[in-house]
Amino acid sequence: MMSDRSDTLSWHDDALAVTGTNSDRAGSSQQPAGVDNAIPSASSRAVRASHRMNPGDVLSVAVHKLRTTGFDRGSEIEIATGLCDCIKRALGTFIYSDGSFWSFFETHWHPVEPERLRLLIHVLDGATIGDGGRRAKQVNLSSRTIDGILREMRVSVSAPGFFDAAAEGIPARNGLITFSRDGVVQMTSHAPEHRCRFIIEADFNLDTPMEPPADSLLYRLLQGAFQGDDDAAAKTKLVAEILGAAAAGVATSLPQPKGFVLFGPTARNGKSSIASLIPAMLPPGATATISPAAMSDERRLIHLAGKAANIADELGGAAVAGENLKACITGEPVTGRELHRSASTFRPRALHVFTTNALPHFAGGLDRGLQRRLIVLPFRRSVPESEIIPNIAARIARDELDLLLGFAVSGAQRLARQRRYTVPPSSREAMIEWLNIEPVQEWASAHLETGLTEKDRERWPLTRELYQDFAAWALKEGYKEGRIPPVNTFSQRLSAIEGIELRRQSYGREAIGARLKAPSVLY
Repeated sequence: MMSDRSDTLSWHDDALAVTGTNSDRAGSSQQPAGVDNAIPSASSRAVRASHRMNPGDVLSVAVHKLRTTGFDRGSEIEIATGLCDCIKRALGTFIYSDGSFWSFFETHWHPVEPERLRLLIHVLDGATIGDGGRRAKQVNLSSRTIDGILREMRVSVSAPGFFDAAAEGIPARNGLITFSRDGVVQMTSHAPEHRCRFIIEADFNLDTPMEPPADSLLYRLLQGAFQGDDDAAAKTKLVAEILGAAAAGVATSLPQPKGFVLFGPTARNGKSSIASLIPAMLPPGATATISPAAMSDERRLIHLAGKAANIADELGGAAVAGENLKACITGEPVTGRELHRSASTFRPRALHVFTTNALPHFAGGLDRGLQRRLIVLPFRRSVPESEIIPNIAARIARDELDLLLGFAVSGAQRLARQRRYTVPPSSREAMIEWLNIEPVQEWASAHLETGLTEKDRERWPLTRELYQDFAAWALKEGYKEGRIPPVNTFSQRLSAIEGIELRRQSYGREAIGARLKAPSVLY
């Protein structure tokens, strides 16, 4: 059964381990958390395990002790350092990474709500500054001062890149599922060193089914979506691998990272239900919903930090920021920012899945790099009304989460062995169709021979000559004159076609490897 527990650390979680709340006067030297000292030793974890209290009680006692002790100078830096020291003693771990504060509890690292930290700082309002004599001052907090304290707290416990070294494996409720290079499945107990930021609320055992039984909802969903397809088995394998890559955090570490476009032009084809399996399997907070078009917005992009998957319900026909999309798919560093916050650079690890009824155009054309990074999964069947099960993904999450986890494990196991995704033949065909949607690609597939060598030609055509043929074709095909790509854009898209290389000469730019087809071949 799926838990409705929030993944954000709140004051009402189960007991948290503490080592005590006694502290020296605030302002003592505090080293930044960093990657090395963010994880407690096994001995310190064992000590904390014997002292369990509600986290609200723990932090209340610790912060009130800090308020009673007072401060030497009452500066933002001293208050921030003292508060970080209190929280680390109370929770055992406390870091700032990927734009959020984090603490490890039992199975994984939880984000600490910034609103809760502000409330902790409120407790310190009126704390004594100095030796407590008649002329002693008091801490006088304002919203601006609190913002400054939070800013210094981020510096004090900063651990940049901490989660970049997260263990690869599927975090089940009863342990981390890992895979050897030959696909052997192993289980290990949860630990801070794994740097996991979520768990799937289901147990996995070696006897957990890794293929959905024929009487399960999961089986009926997969059968309904791919029934009658020649490559239905390959499509089912790919769905398992998508789930496994997202859950295991390996989407960006495979030799050839991929994003996925679930494409189905008809109604009731199952693509949305298949896509919904990902957020059904993962806990709240582990997924994002950011379209490629929104990836050029730093305020949206920051929400990919720490996510296992990104699922956009509809891709639509809007232009997308191709370079940002490629960076997010491959896990290259990107920069985002929260509103009114400084920029934060992070490596996204999310697996990207987009659903669409119509394959979109890409700004600048679907270049070769993006072609290599996308797999189209076509959904050709309209599921009859009599076969439709309302809210099937939610029901699978509620009643068959262990089966869904086992199915994901089978996909991750296969990825561990073959180090690449299973690509169904229909996916390759769909990609070719997509390329032909772009006008230059469509014209080239009909009008050009490509991949030619020196012996195949008398001279290479110039791009301006090819453009004349393209423009005449585009007008004949019904493209409005103002919508036809200009010659410079045409050249850029031409260079993205496999088997063509553009070379500048004194008399113009040659299209090496290309030749216009003879009119008798065209018509």
